[in-house]
Amino acid sequence: MPSVKYKNPPIEEAICQFSFAQPLPWNVDTPRKLFEKLRGHYPAMPQQQQVLQANLALGVGPESPGLSLAPAERVVFADNENLSRFTVGPQSIGVHRARPYIGFEEDMLPRIMEDIPSSIEFIQRDPLFANISVRYINRIEIATTEFDLTEYFNWNSTSQLPSSFDGTITGFFYRTAAQQTSTPLNLTLTFASVTAPKDTAAFVLDIELVYNFDDPVPSQQAVERLVEVKAAENSIFESLITDSTRELFK
Repeated sequence: MPSVKYKNPPIEEAICQFSFAQPLPWNVDTPRKLFEKLRGHYPAMPQQQQVLQANLALGVGPESPGLSLAPAERVVFADNENLSRFTVGPQSIGVHRARPYIGFEEDMLPRIMEDIPSSIEFIQRDPLFANISVRYINRIEIATTEFDLTEYFNWNSTSQLPSSFDGTITGFFYRTAAQQTSTPLNLTLTFASVTAPKDTAAFVLDIELVYNFDDPVPSQQAVERLVEVKAAENSIFESLITDSTRELFK
């Protein structure tokens, strides 16, 4: 499906990330050297972060899914408005964009093509990548509280209130993990109601796709795969919304 362009896309944050097959060489001076390389695009003072990365391993056959937590270090570079961000750490490198979203071909992909090679070439030449990921976090607001959810979302859930409880659902949180049958592509999909201004309703639709390479690949192959995964993300998003929702973004 061709990428759909909206005048007012509901994207709160877009993230394209590349994970290294082997950690980059890293020392206390690495963030300073990276800032020298990147300050033309990201002039704000960098922030160093320690993040806790959650990895969901899908079960095979009778095995249950497993969740593992791993600490990760990264440095966040940003423009003066803190809207376009670039993260680099020993384990991964990524491009971020907050609302207002500009576009994948117009903004995200050019920054990937330029900033990733220029920022890490002095650390390690021609690194290999173990996986790539695309994550789009959408916030969709509807200017009423009286509507049928299926009017705006193609979403079927078997979750219902217990028969012994007489009431109306006032909030929900659904999270699904799945692996594509034909490729090593993993999907984590979150759909939830969130706090909204008075007389409105708001929902988060969070789509994350991770492609794990069978063998480590160079940057060009990783970028080519990321472009394909971004197209898959767009198809998933479009399949989950209706024309009534699309009208909200015009």
